[in-house]
Amino acid sequence: MAPSSRTHPSSLSWDSLSLLVLLLLAHSASPSASPSPSPASTHEQFSSALSPSPQSPSPSPSVSPVPSTVPLRPPSLSSHYSDYSEWTAVLQDLVLDKVQKSGGINYKPFNYTTLSKNQHFTNFAYQVQTANLTGMTPTQWTTFWINTYNYYVVGLVYKYHCASDLFGYCQPLTSVEQIGEQQPSLLVSIWSRPELMIPNFSKKGITLDQIRKHFLTRVPGNVNHTLPDPRILSALNCGGIACPDLSREAYTVEKLESQLVDATVHFLNDTPNGAALTHGVLPISLIFRWAVQYFSNQTTTDNNRILHDFLQTYAPADIQHYLA
Repeated sequence: MAPSSRTHPSSLSWDSLSLLVLLLLAHSASPSASPSPSPASTHEQFSSALSPSPQSPSPSPSVSPVPSTVPLRPPSLSSHYSDYSEWTAVLQDLVLDKVQKSGGINYKPFNYTTLSKNQHFTNFAYQVQTANLTGMTPTQWTTFWINTYNYYVVGLVYKYHCASDLFGYCQPLTSVEQIGEQQPSLLVSIWSRPELMIPNFSKKGITLDQIRKHFLTRVPGNVNHTLPDPRILSALNCGGIACPDLSREAYTVEKLESQLVDATVHFLNDTPNGAALTHGVLPISLIFRWAVQYFSNQTTTDNNRILHDFLQTYAPADIQHYLA
């Protein structure tokens, strides 16, 4: 008798296994499986909030029948409107007031987990993208770019918070400097990513480096060509735990002077992030060393003198005494 071609009931052929895998995949992809939102879909939500279309139509009644559920577009920021309450609402919602510690560094963490659902963030994204900077006073200009820089950093850190490995799983980044090392970014660092769009101001995407090195150092109306205000550096959060903390309040035109003083004193007193006198050695944050355009465009001696005077004004008492 010829041997039977039937297999044992407990065994499966490769064809059967392949079919079973395909059926399982089809089931997991079906709407009835109700998968949880993937990181990619959350990032898409953020991307649309970072650069919303100023011409986007309002939802139709059939989609959103209750008018109260349709968010109202806030006024665009301009020389006539400098209200940053939307950004303040984001900061108060998501900047955690409890100080945490990592590697001997104290910092206030930012709650990114609910960012994509924060309507105030979406509103402020719209205000930034539709802003009209024409005719802004120096104070309005500086206030706008400080708040926009911090908003932009938050957005980029959220958008690129992980790199996908060969299996598509999220590998969390441990430093903002790693943003740009993962594909498909093509090795463009976080500081050079031109993803901020403000069509009324620039036809090209804007980078963090442009804001810090150019827009905040070349303030319109600076007829006396005075040096940029180095206190601004203490107001810019760069997304890392050693950076200046995000304030829980937006910078405003009315309070900018006092806010810059508070931010500078806080950062320089934030040992070891800002400055720390240890055994006769005075290391200071590299943020001040990197931003030479905030202290002088002339000789090294001038740079050191301006930085010296800056520290004597805002640093802790022991450092002021050491520098006297």
